Amino acid sequence: MGILIGILIRLITFPGVILDLIVNIFSAKLLDLEITEINYASILTGNPVKIKEDSKYYKLFLFSIIPFVTLTLIAIPLCYKAVEYNKGTAFLTCAWLGISIAAHSFPETDIGKLIWKRTNIEVKNKNYISILGYPFVIFIYFFRILHVFWLDILYGVGLMFLMDYYFFK
Repeated sequence: MGILIGILIRLITFPGVILDLIVNIFSAKLLDLEITEINYASILTGNPVKIKEDSKYYKLFLFSIIPFVTLTLIAIPLCYKAVEYNKGTAFLTCAWLGISIAAHSFPETDIGKLIWKRTNIEVKNKNYISILGYPFVIFIYFFRILHVFWLDILYGVGLMFLMDYYFFK
């Protein structure tokens, strides 16, 4: 039942799924990471892009952060416009797009696994600054666990409330 609800939510929020795929591909190309797999069916299964495991450590971090920041920055003006319109079709369209895009901004657990694995290697090679990778991966897993409680959708709704609170008092 839970899997069917997840697929239904991904179908409803398909603009965010598509944009997440595009931004992940763009991020990998920008960072010159070798893409091992592009999942064009990510609307059903998630995990849009897989990259080569022996990528540089700092590029893995950037690969996980760039989509989050980019999708959030795209969602913010849409949420702002939704609150500005306040009702009608324009409100519904902007709210749907803003929430859909924000909901798919969080990194996938695959990148978390990859960073965890590389952090272990980096620590063994005496790169002690890489210890910061552990809390980052815990952050990724924490938000993926809360995905069950619709945290990703609540994140988009929260952006709308922030726009309302800060700009439309």
